Amino acid sequence: MSRYTTQLRWVVEQALDDIGAPHEESMWERVYSEVGLADYPIFEETHRKILNDKIIRHYYTREIAAETVARWRMFVRDAMHLIMPYYNQLYESELLALGMEPLGDRNLSIYLGVSDNLDTVIEYIMARDITTLPAGRTRIDGDKAMVTVSTVTPLTSDKALFQRHDNHITLETDLDGSELFEVSLAELTPTKPTDEATDTTVGTAGTSIAGMLCEGRFALYLAGEPYKSGLKAQGCGKLKKAVFSIELDPDEEDETEE
Repeated sequence: MSRYTTQLRWVVEQALDDIGAPHEESMWERVYSEVGLADYPIFEETHRKILNDKIIRHYYTREIAAETVARWRMFVRDAMHLIMPYYNQLYESELLALGMEPLGDRNLSIYLGVSDNLDTVIEYIMARDITTLPAGRTRIDGDKAMVTVSTVTPLTSDKALFQRHDNHITLETDLDGSELFEVSLAELTPTKPTDEATDTTVGTAGTSIAGMLCEGRFALYLAGEPYKSGLKAQGCGKLKKAVFSIELDPDEEDETEE
């Protein structure tokens, strides 16, 4: 017979009762401190709610395996402080591998020289605070380089199609909120004819890589690479993002056709 009968569910609900909040998942972040999840080191603060809610949801009906809630809370806090530095390093390494790097001069400058039009966009970003860009489209260099700032409602992956741009590189960054993304290394199966005006083909493909994008980081999608972006991340409702569309240089277009 189990010695412990207190479940995480009871701890969370009791903490919510203490502050007069309803027993709803959207309220969990108000009691993170009561379950030892308020102050551990994390790679990106915007991801804390996503990770914490996953932890609570997974263990919600599990017993806490400690004589008192205070003792269990101490165990949780100590464990998170012990393991998170390691996982933070793994996450940072994965971001670099996927091209999801911090949006800063040092990281952007790595890509200088790849493309004349990409150079123009990088220099444009490095010269200003892009969080102040106006909503809508801003031309950086005529049709060769432009940025569109919009606020969107993220979709779940099953409701979004992959898209591909054969003659453009796309650089995306989130200005407010976070999102999930998927990239396919397989061929795209179009579901409708290509929109020549926007150089956009949509369709289905198998997901090869998936990750998360958040404020202050960027993702670079290459020409001809099927991807989904703006996918719903846990805890994120509206998403404000900047999408830079960068036309391939003429010699790059020739290489793509080959």
